[in-house]
Amino acid sequence: MKKKNFNLDFELSARQCADPLAFTNLLRDRLDPALCLCWSLGERDWFLGAAPSSLDARVFGYLAPLLRSPLPSHRLQTLLKAHPNLVGFVRRVQQRLFAEQYAGGRSR
Repeated sequence: MKKKNFNLDFELSARQCADPLAFTNLLRDRLDPALCLCWSLGERDWFLGAAPSSLDARVFGYLAPLLRSPLPSHRLQTLLKAHPNLVGFVRRVQQRLFAEQYAGGRSR
């Protein structure tokens, strides 16, 4: 886009322009490894074996809020939803490890 002299952030204030940079860094630092872990997860239930590990907990901790929280932009959710095995992973953790909290869509 920049090569074509098209600036998606043209109408944003200087302060607002900081948000895309912050989100880009968040994606690069936190989500890129998880999205790469989508290949290592494959069709398995857990990343490192037959039972959940601390890696599963960490990935869930980053991904679940992105799927469940109302965000000002749907970009992150769209990016995550492009990886059905990660979406399934989050659902699986919720169903198996937090069944009581997530039963019937209730948070209690």
